[in-house]
Amino acid sequence: MSCFCLYVSVTGHFPVNLGKEGMKMMNELPKTREEITAYCGLECEGCEFVENCHCGGCIATKGFPFHAENEPCPVAKCAMDHGVIFCGDCGEFPCTLLESFSYDEEHGDDGARIQRCRDISLALRGKLPHF
Repeated sequence: MSCFCLYVSVTGHFPVNLGKEGMKMMNELPKTREEITAYCGLECEGCEFVENCHCGGCIATKGFPFHAENEPCPVAKCAMDHGVIFCGDCGEFPCTLLESFSYDEEHGDDGARIQRCRDISLALRGKLPHF
C-alpha cells in the first residue's frame, strides 16, 4: 500500500503518492545520469510497483513500465524520441506532456517530478545549494 509523502526539493515540498522506501529514494538525487531510473523524474528504486508488478522502471524497460502494456509510456517515448536521458535534459522541459502527467488529478504529484527533474539537472551540474 502506498502513502502520501512529501518530496523535499531545494525550493519547496511537494505531495507524492509513494511508498516509504520510494519516498526515501525520491529525496536522494542521482549523482550520475546512469543512476537515473525514470525519464519523468520519478525514482523507481524502492517503488512498490517494482516488486509487486515486476517493473524495472521506464528506462530499464525501454519505455514499458508497469502501467504501459501495449504502447510505451508517452513521456518515456517522448524522451527516447528526443534522445535525452531524462526530461530535465530536454530543451523543451517542462513540456505540456510532462505537465499533464505531473498534474493529473488521479495519478499526478502536483509538480514533484518536474521539480525533481530540475533538482537532478542542478545536482548533475554541481549547482545545488548546500544547506
